[in-house]
Amino acid sequence: MKLLATTFIDSCIMVFPKYVKRSTLYFDVFLIILYTPSLIADTFCGKPPEVKNGEALVEAFNTDFPVGTNIGYSCHVGFILNTIGNSYAVCVSGNDTAFWQPAVISCEPVCNHLPTLNNGKLKLEGRSPPFMVGDSIDYTCNSGYIADQMNPKITCTLEENVANWTETDNSCKQQSQNMSKLEPNIRTFSNFREELWEERNSFNSSSISFAFAIPS
Repeated sequence: MKLLATTFIDSCIMVFPKYVKRSTLYFDVFLIILYTPSLIADTFCGKPPEVKNGEALVEAFNTDFPVGTNIGYSCHVGFILNTIGNSYAVCVSGNDTAFWQPAVISCEPVCNHLPTLNNGKLKLEGRSPPFMVGDSIDYTCNSGYIADQMNPKITCTLEENVANWTETDNSCKQQSQNMSKLEPNIRTFSNFREELWEERNSFNSSSISFAFAIPS
């Protein structure tokens, strides 16, 4: 850098000997060399902040970003972007320093696919993936099969930071021959409760009269 500055000064003196003083030019060039690196550094941010289970949408080789740059993010497979505040990281400057104002986001685990159910049917009711952890889907079993639980449903659960559906391999079990014969008379608890409630309402709404015979 010093050699380059000296060469530049000597060239200026040779071209403009009457107008350039060596001492003045040395001082001016010294100021340029001293302040230029800091000015450059103060107007650029380095790598944007990281987000757990996600990544910034930038080129791998790009490491310097000018003030005013907005950087978006995407989540890894199996996660969905949850925007809490500003969805972009912004390169800003303050106190003669450039720095990142981080995005207020998170990447939440989700079940991105529908569960596979053998010998049954999912009751989606217009819903579709992604499903958040804790969401559940009711299901019914085909004729000749019976659910392995009182309230048949499959739930999106979290295990080791990975969202997945509860086991469905044996959700609908084949009925035995004797049970198949009784199938028309088998009712789930929920259906029985609904019918019992209807019968109760019907009983309360009907009027009951009694006739008594008094012997003479």
